[in-house]
Amino acid sequence: MQNMKEIFLYMKEEIESMAKKEEEAILHDVKVLEDVAYEQMKVEAKRNADVQGKQELAEISSEAANEIATSHTERTRRLIEIREGYVKDIFEKAKEKLVTFSQSKDYPAFMENKIKEVSSYHLDHSILFLRLQDMHLKDQLVNAYGMHLEVKEDPTIEIGGFKVENQENQLVLDETLDTALKNQREWFNQNSGLTIQ
Repeated sequence: MQNMKEIFLYMKEEIESMAKKEEEAILHDVKVLEDVAYEQMKVEAKRNADVQGKQELAEISSEAANEIATSHTERTRRLIEIREGYVKDIFEKAKEKLVTFSQSKDYPAFMENKIKEVSSYHLDHSILFLRLQDMHLKDQLVNAYGMHLEVKEDPTIEIGGFKVENQENQLVLDETLDTALKNQREWFNQNSGLTIQ
């Protein structure tokens, strides 16, 4: 009986030893699987963090680009307003000086010299257009022209000067101070160097 008990104890120890080894093997395999899963989770988490970081960086870059563009647009708009203010002031002062000139004692001689220059085109039977304030100069200007001129009032002439229209030749010679000022403004805008970039 003793033998049986020893055999039983031996078998029990052997089974426990094998179970312990099996348990250790299982625990080792579980540990390996846990380590692999942990590494995969770390890689996935890093990938997700990288993607999210890139997305956030792209959003920040996009927002910054929008803010820069908005700021640049606003700056350009303000600079254009300032430039237009300067140009407006310059040409309002120029207009005031032309209006003052059109009321001066030198204005009739200026008008006479201009009509003599236009008469060199030999446009007989033309129409002379004057503003209402200059109608008192019509006889002087017709005499200086030296050819037949019909004189009419032109309400579109504000500052001064005149237009000569020859319907036969379909020609209009615009010697108004209004047009001269307008042309100067266009020239100024193209050549002043006051560009906004």
